[in-house]
Formats: sequence, structure tokens, C-alpha cells
Amino acid sequence: MPFFDYVRDTLAWQAIRLVTGGTLPEFQYFDERHPLLRQRYVNDSARRNGPQETTEAMGSYASRGPALKRNASENRARNATRDPYTRGRSFDEPRLPHSHWSNETLEISNLEKYASNSPIANRNLHLVQFLPDDPEDPRNWTGLKKTIVSFQVCLLIACTYAGASIYTVGTAGVREQFGVSEDVALLGLTTFVLGYGIGPMVWSPLEEMPQLGRNPIYVFALIMFIVAQIPIALATNIGMLLSFRFIAGFFGSPVLGSGGGILMDLYAARKQTYAMAMWALIGIGGPTIGPIIGGFAVEAMGWKWTAWITAWMGTTTLVVMLFFLPETSADNILYRRTLRLRRVTGDRRYICDAQIKWEDTTGREVFLTHLIRPFTMAMTEPVVFLLTLYSSFIYGLMYIWFEALPMAYEEVYHFDLGTRSITLLGLIVGVLLIIPPFFLYYRKRIEPHFDHLGNIEPEKLLLPAMLGCLFPPASLLWFGFTAKPTTHWSVPIVGSSLFTSGALLLFISFMNYLGESFPDHINSIFAGHEIFTSLCGGTFPLFVPLLYFKLGILGSSILLAIFAVSFVPVPFILFLKGAKLRKRSRHTRKDSFHA
Repeated sequence: MPFFDYVRDTLAWQAIRLVTGGTLPEFQYFDERHPLLRQRYVNDSARRNGPQETTEAMGSYASRGPALKRNASENRARNATRDPYTRGRSFDEPRLPHSHWSNETLEISNLEKYASNSPIANRNLHLVQFLPDDPEDPRNWTGLKKTIVSFQVCLLIACTYAGASIYTVGTAGVREQFGVSEDVALLGLTTFVLGYGIGPMVWSPLEEMPQLGRNPIYVFALIMFIVAQIPIALATNIGMLLSFRFIAGFFGSPVLGSGGGILMDLYAARKQTYAMAMWALIGIGGPTIGPIIGGFAVEAMGWKWTAWITAWMGTTTLVVMLFFLPETSADNILYRRTLRLRRVTGDRRYICDAQIKWEDTTGREVFLTHLIRPFTMAMTEPVVFLLTLYSSFIYGLMYIWFEALPMAYEEVYHFDLGTRSITLLGLIVGVLLIIPPFFLYYRKRIEPHFDHLGNIEPEKLLLPAMLGCLFPPASLLWFGFTAKPTTHWSVPIVGSSLFTSGALLLFISFMNYLGESFPDHINSIFAGHEIFTSLCGGTFPLFVPLLYFKLGILGSSILLAIFAVSFVPVPFILFLKGAKLRKRSRHTRKDSFHA
């Protein structure tokens, strides 16, 4: 893919396009680079007098049928200019799979499939849509472009998660400077996590507006996230610190609510698990990186460096995003295409699905979808309730590790602050070790169950969770029984790695299962999932000092392992009874696989 075809939709290059007036060919879209195509749009609009007239324009950019059938020789004769988007095909042919480019022509049925059944067919409007193999459709991007985009989304997620957990290595300094207890100092973690748990309820409706898209929101929020680190580092009292930690978490949250959805949008159904594995890897590894990065810096420079390091991570991520993250919202891409077609033709009747949907959406519907439904789905759907509860417990346990591991290595092995932070590497190692065998198992045992439409019986996606559920209690017991002076310091770390191995299998299985079972409500489910996991992640560490003081390392580990064991039956129950539970739901899919 040519470089400018990749970066044209990024905010930095869009700014250059705005300054230059879009005159440079490198910054022009396909429909702007071809005078013949532009003139065809203008002529078509001039000829059109009613909703039923036929026309030959707009094959790959706007569809409203019926269209005229063209033969291959006529199309090839018109193709005077080659372009990466057409690769030798006529302007008005929808792009088809590469193997068919040389001999496919535009059939009436191709356009009718995308236009005649449209809800606006009788409203004298002209629907702008993606057609098969459309190069601007995110699902049709090249593998390299998808990989680069996925990496940047994960980088942004990691920045937010690391900004939350890096604070834990500085709580001793917070206690000393502000004269507060350990529990109060830990509230800096709680407020941040609650901020990014609540944030998606505000950001998600804005991201769904086709006029905005995701990138402007991501960039604005990230800038505010970076700015919020300044008053955190310069805080003069504990109230100021806690307030701006909450604000930082809130502005770091947009990608947490939609990042998983972006990855699912980019890949076909049977390949989404590989993308979700990246999302789960960052969800687990991101919080782990924070204390590791900040440990030695805090030991040498003080707790305020947790904020400065977070600001540097955010700034680096911001620069990368500005120049290399294209817009991923299909609604926004089509909306901007619609505006270009209106500008070229002078015809304001061009419209895209997202505009229709948004114009017909009331404030009440937005309120119900983004503020009420995340809670109602989690509380009234047994499947969603069980998996959200289990995920929240595992997420809370993960944040307990950030406190328990350094505490144990200080008391038992007398490690200094920087070295204690390194012990958290075991959590990352556990994730990295489990991914290759999981991918192999998924490819050999689960992928073959997908049909040609990309559907699968959702319960089959729970198979990895039936193994993963055994890892958390085993890891807690391993850690509790081996964290003692007579055992080498590396042995308890092995136990911690088992926890994240199991957590990854659980998170991937649960997200895939929910996405396959409730595709029409997945945004609400993800939002509710983020709220409840954040609540547990922010509050569980508050109990660590008291828990380990009263019960010790072994007693605390046994107690937590008992709770973990109580959740072990969940994936087995859903594997056996999930289909019946979903059949009773009014929100789940109703087809041969899911009813």
C-alpha cells in the first residue's frame, strides 16, 4: 500500500490537506483524483429529476438502484487512469476479490443488493455505502495496515492502564508527603480506575456520531490526560491529588470503551480471537508495565515521577497517533465520503446509514443505550451477569497482585523498591507463554467449527475458559505456600505467572462468547464490563494491607483461592446450559446457531 494511502486519514495529514486546500494529489481521495469521475457525478446529478430515474454513476461510492449493466470491454475502455484503488478496473465497478478483478463486471444485482432494500429507497435520497472489497472499508484494509492500527490502539490502551498502576509504587511517598494513611494513599489508584470505568459512558455516544468519529476524541482526550499529570505531580494536598487522578482516568478512558470494538471491526469473525488476544494481552500487561517502569524512578526521584513518566508515555503515544493512526470508524469514513460527493455534485441528497440512524436517534435512546443499558444488561441477563461478575473478580485479583507481590518481597526477601517492581515481570511472562499454545489450539480445534458465514455455536468459544478457570486458584495457593525465606525468591514468581495465563484464557473466551451471543448489544455489554471490572480493580487493593496484616501471606492467599474456586463452575455451567439461557433472552441472536 502506498504511504499516502495509509496516512491520508490521520489527523496530522488531514491538517496538511486542510492547509493546502486538498490540491496535492498525495492528499486527495480516489474520487477527487479523477476528473472523469468527478464530472460523471456532476452530470449524473444534473440529469436526475426523480427518485426512480436510473443512472450509471456512483458504482463504488453511492448506490441506489437499479443501475445499468455494463460489459467488461466497455469498462476497460473507460479506464484511462490506473489507481491503487481500482488496479486497472473502471471507476464505477465495485472492487471484488483480487482473483476476480480481471473479468468481473458490474451487475444490476450487485447494486440492488445495497440499494433496493434500503429504508430510504422511497425518500428520494441516495445512499452512500461500502461495496464488496471497498478499499476504504476498515474490514478490507491490508493485513499490514490492520496490524499497524491494532498496535497503536493497544499502545493507547497500555498508556492508560500503565498510568493507573504506576501510582502504586509511589504510595509510600504520598503517605509521607501528605501525612495520610496507606488506605487513603491507595485512593489515588481507586479514583483513577473509577474515572476510566465511568468515562466510556460519556465518550461512547460521541464516538458514534458520524460527524466526529474516533480520532478527534482520542486525541483531545489524550491531550487532556497528559495535561492532568501536571497538577498531579504538583499537588499541594491529598484532595487535589485524588481529584486530578480521577480526571486523568476519565480522559484516558475513550479507547477502553471502544478499543476492543475497533479490533473486532477490523477482522472477520473467525479471526477476531487473534485480535482480542492482543486486547487481552494489553489489558493484563498494560497495568503490569506501570510499576515496572516506575519502580526505579520513584526510588531515585520520588513519587511525583509516576506522573511525569505517565505524561511522557502519553506524549509519545500522541505523536504516533497524530501521524499514523487513521480513522477507524466506518460511519465517519462514509460520512466524509458523503460530504465530498455532495460538494462535487452540488446534490445534498447523498446520505449514509449513520446519518439516518443518528438523525432518528432521540436523547432518550442515547441515555438508555449508554447510561442505562450497560447496567440492565449486566443485571438482568444471566449470561452477562455471570461472566461480568467473574471477569470483575479476576480483574480485582490482578490489582491485588500489584500490591501483594511487592509487599511480600519486601517482608520476606527484603528487596528494595526497584527490585520489588521487577517481580511483577512474572505476570507478563505468564501471558506471553500462554498465547502460542492458545493460538495453536484455537486454529486446530475451534476455527473449523465456523461456518462459511462466520457463525459458530457460542458455547464452543468457552472451551479455553474451562482450562483457564483452574489457573487463578492454583497460582494463589502456589504463591501462598512458597513465599517464605526458605524458598528461592523465583519460585513464588512462577506462581504469579500462572494467574495471568489463566486470566488471558478467561478474558478472551468471555469476550468472544458475549460478542457472538449478543452482537447487537456488544457496546453496552463492553461498557458495563468496563464499569464493573474497574470498580473491582479500584477497590480490591484497598483491602490488601488489612488482609495481609491480619491473615499473613499464606492465610490471605488461601482465602482468595477459595473465592477463585467458587467461580470455577461458571464456564462449565454456561457450556452445558448457555444455549437454554440465551434462548430465553430477548437480546440474544435468534438463528440456527444461537437460538
